[in-house]
Amino acid sequence: MIARGALDEWGVDYSELVPQLQVDTRILQRYEGVYTSTLVAEITVEVEDGRLYRELNDTRFELHPLSDAEFYLQEDDVRYNFRMTNSGEVSGIQIRQGSLLLFVERR
Repeated sequence: MIARGALDEWGVDYSELVPQLQVDTRILQRYEGVYTSTLVAEITVEVEDGRLYRELNDTRFELHPLSDAEFYLQEDDVRYNFRMTNSGEVSGIQIRQGSLLLFVERR
């Protein structure tokens, strides 16, 4: 977060520093749904025009892919890692912001 603040102060567009991957829409659609935990309100994940979005507390942001299962929220420097069961079903999302780690389950 400190580094992002410095880049913001200098007017550096760091959005291009992380390569934009293209994830197949069929993979993205597997992540669509509602996720919950006792610590946060519902998180809704949706696909629109081949892009993945998350909505939390009426705020919607795009999730940018780092891989087929890991995404980041550029606005808050948060990583979303979709977790799978042994049978390949999405079980939830591991969310990391700095040293904070949270798991939200798929409803």
